[in-house]
Amino acid sequence: MDILREGIPGIEIIDCRGFEQYSVESILKGEEIEKELSFGRESADGNEVYCFVIFDGLENELIGRTVSFIKKAVWRRWIFATTTENNLSWKLRDLQKELIEEHNYFETRGDKSD
Repeated sequence: MDILREGIPGIEIIDCRGFEQYSVESILKGEEIEKELSFGRESADGNEVYCFVIFDGLENELIGRTVSFIKKAVWRRWIFATTTENNLSWKLRDLQKELIEEHNYFETRGDKSD
C-alpha cells in the first residue's frame, strides 16, 4: 500500500479488507465501521483472490494513469472499476462478486483488459 500512496499523490487509498459487509458508500464516507479479520489469500471456494481498485470521483485521464502505475508497481491480478450511483449502496462483497463475474465473462471471451 505504501508504494501506491507514494506513487499516486493526491489520491486517497483505503484498504477495504475486512469491510466487505459494509456498503461502498459507508466505506467512502468513513462511517464508524469495524474491520473483520480475514486470513489467507484464497477465497472460500479456493479460487485466487483478486485485488480490487474501485475509483470514486476521478477523471478518466487520472484513472488511466493510475491503472498503468498500479499494474507496473505491484504485480497481482487486478480488477479495476468505478463507482456508480447504483453500486454505491451495494455491500462491498456483493460488488466484488459482480466484478469477478464480469471479469471472468470478458476473460473467457478473450477480451483481456489487464
